[in-house]
Amino acid sequence: MSSVAEVDRMEVGGESRDEFGKPNTVRRNFVNTASPGNTLLVQSQGPGLRVRVLSGVISSDLGLKVHFRSADVPISPIFAMSGDVPLVLSHNPHGWFQTETNAALNINLSIGSSVGAEIIWVPV
Repeated sequence: MSSVAEVDRMEVGGESRDEFGKPNTVRRNFVNTASPGNTLLVQSQGPGLRVRVLSGVISSDLGLKVHFRSADVPISPIFAMSGDVPLVLSHNPHGWFQTETNAALNINLSIGSSVGAEIIWVPV
């Protein structure tokens, strides 16, 4: 079964500073998917850069488990979701998690279910 995924990115106003004081443009990505396993949320940002997630929201029509991956490596805890109760990662200026350098950020679903996820992130 092919992935029913839609990925989009748009820059939003504002910036965040990393631990070295370097400003980074804040960005937003979202995905809608119904496929179990990995779905691309943010493409690799290139050599030496990571994707750091500052906030996000995930919603699902069924109960399932969700986590984030740096390519295929888990980088977040497993979040157990109840149907119709969104998971909110409130703004964390230090980031909830980040990918390894030059790795894509994937969202991983335990089962096939209609899921929407949106994140606010910065390249660092």
